This record gives sequence, C-alpha cells and structure tokens, in this order.
Amino acid sequence: MKMTKILSLVLVLVMALACFSLVGCNEKKTYEITMWVSTTEGVDDLFMEQVEAFKAAHPEYDFTITIETVGEGDAAGEVLKDVATAPDMYCFAQDQISRLVQGGALAPLGAQAAATVTANNDPGSVGAATVGDNIYAYPFTSDNGYYLYYDSSIVSDEDAKTLEGILAACEKAGVKFGYELTNAWIMAGFFFAQPVEGGEPLCHNTWTYSADGKTVTGVDDNFNSDNGLIAMRKMYEMASSKAWLNTSGDFAGTGALVTGIWNAGAAESVYGDNMKATKLPTYTVDGKTYQMGSFSGYKLIGCKPQADETKAKLCSDLALWLSSEEAQLERYYEFQWGPSNKAAQANEDVKGNVLLSALLEQNVYSVPQGVIHGDWWNEGALLGEKCKEAGLTEADLKAALAEYEVKVNAMVAK
Repeated sequence: MKMTKILSLVLVLVMALACFSLVGCNEKKTYEITMWVSTTEGVDDLFMEQVEAFKAAHPEYDFTITIETVGEGDAAGEVLKDVATAPDMYCFAQDQISRLVQGGALAPLGAQAAATVTANNDPGSVGAATVGDNIYAYPFTSDNGYYLYYDSSIVSDEDAKTLEGILAACEKAGVKFGYELTNAWIMAGFFFAQPVEGGEPLCHNTWTYSADGKTVTGVDDNFNSDNGLIAMRKMYEMASSKAWLNTSGDFAGTGALVTGIWNAGAAESVYGDNMKATKLPTYTVDGKTYQMGSFSGYKLIGCKPQADETKAKLCSDLALWLSSEEAQLERYYEFQWGPSNKAAQANEDVKGNVLLSALLEQNVYSVPQGVIHGDWWNEGALLGEKCKEAGLTEADLKAALAEYEVKVNAMVAK
C-alpha cells in the first residue's frame, strides 16, 4: 500500500515536471511584438487602441506590443539594415515592396489571409501588395495619387471631362490650367493613358532589382514608341496653349489644376464654394480618345517572417484586424486617410468626401508606383521640359524619346 502511494506521488511529480518543461500546464506563451507606424501625430495612439481592441476580441493570444513611429517612406531602408532585429510588423509605402521581398523581410500571406485581402480591398491596393504570384502585405490606404480640381464657375462639369474642354474654358476666361509637366510623377499620366473603349495603357515603366534590392538588373519601358509619341504630341499641344501653367500647387489665377489631396486647403482657399474635383480628363489624338492615367500610391502593413508558427499567425491576424474596414474607417475619421477597403470606400461619409471620391475614381486608371530608379525621375521630367519649347516638330519629339530611352537603359548598368 505504501509502495503504491509512493509510486503515485512519483507519477504526479513527473507529470508536474513535464508541464513546467512545456512552459507551464494550461499556460499560454506570452509573445513580444514590435511594430512601426506613421510619424503623423496621434497615429501611434490610435493604432495602440486598435491593438487593445484586438486583444479583447482574441483571448487566445497572449502578447505585449511596442509601437514606435518611423516614416513609411523610410521603413524599407531601416528594416533592411538588419532584418533579424527589425520589427515584427511595420507600415510602409508600396514602392518599397520589391526591395523588402528580395531582402527576405516580408512573409507571404497564407491562403486564407490572401483571400481576405483580395476580397476586401480595391484591386489597385491588392496589386500594390503583390509580387509575382504572392501577396506579401496588407493594404490599409489608397490615397496617394492625383486628380483634377476645378473652379466650377469657370470650368463646367462637362468641360472637366476632357483636356480640350478644360483648356478652352480657361483660355476663354483668361485664366490658367495647372499641370506640372516637369514633375515626372504627374507627367507620366499622359503616357499611362488608355483607350476609352478599354485596353492596356499606352506605355509602361517597370524595373527589376537584384536580390538585395540595391542594384537595377533590368527595365521594361516603351515610352520610346508610337504610343509614347501620342503622349508627347498631346503634352506639346497642351504646353502650347496660352492657358497652360507648369504647376501642381499654385492655384492663384487658375480655373483648374492637377494635384493631390495634400493641396486641398490651397484649392479651397482660391476656388471657395466653387471648388469641385474629379478624375483626370480624357484627351484626343488623331480622332482617338484616351483616358489619362496616373501613378497611384498605397500604404501597406508588412509582417516579418517568423520561426514560431503561432507568432506568425498572431502577426497575420493582427495585421488583418488593423487593415479591416472598421480600423480603416477609424483612421479616416481621425486623419482623413483614404481607405483601401471596399466596404469602407462605400461608407456614406467617405463617398461624401468629394476629394477622396475623385481620387478613388482616378485610381481605376492608375498604375501602382513600383520601385523606380532614382535617376528616372529626372529623365522623365526632361520629356516634359522638352514639350515646353516652341516650334517643335514630330521629329523633335521622336528624338527626345530616343534620347530618353538611351539614358534609361544606361541606368541598368549603374
């Protein structure tokens, strides 16, 4: 009898030791998560509130989180300094995604998470989060782009539909139309135009990089083509108008201007109650009409690859929560950030925001900005600069495109 009790006691002790070796019976492992968010004042506080809401809704996870502020434009450079010590999660601008994937700093989404992101977000933002066949990040804004502001007492709604209508209305009123041709980001809207009946953009500009994201290995650019000449001809025609003004921020003396949501205050101060906004106009060359395109930008949440599967699942679930309809709407109300979530975009308050509506309308015709060689921006601007010259022939425009191609191809060797 005594021996039986001793054996039972030994068995209990062995089981207890086994439990402790497995980090305690019925105890969950506590994870430590680090995250970088925007430097915009108050964003870190709102993200923390949203994390606390996630904790309350997901008691299966036990974790602590440290949130720090790092600009989305700086995230990739900082993360790639040392991926091992980089944060578990971070917000970044979509033009950095290729570098981050090549540097092994982003975990591809699992099938279920990828399906959720694809179903819930607009196609442009999903495309911005995709490299190859995989989605690598969680979109949470679709608001970095440009569109048309106009003074409706000068430019009618009908005029605003076409570049020709805008220029005629501004010429008639003796005011200017602001379009910054010497800003390659905005100038590219002519080259990314697409036929109104549907089809691919006239031109494309895609760069590939080495695995470390530091060296350009190739460029696929067809600006120097018959299609590119269509864009150049229209740029030159616009620049030849007495109404054209090379600006994307000075609304004084203008009837319309192309810029982004960051200049809303300046537009309102000049146009007042007459201010309206819409997608970019169409333009016509040789009897064929094209809808102007644009570069578009998105912000994404990335999760670093994790050796621990539970921690990886935790980061993914948290990223889905932070990029959800509810979280995006909270940031819209607090900071006026434009949602990528389709249900949030359909929210009556978001739809009632004239500027965001214009941007989302233009995003349908936009090209997500990828990783582009830094020198390209200067060469693109030179195409716009060329169109400012008087007395150009078609041969001159072709020569400018040929010179552009030589310089762009030379960037690959650098």
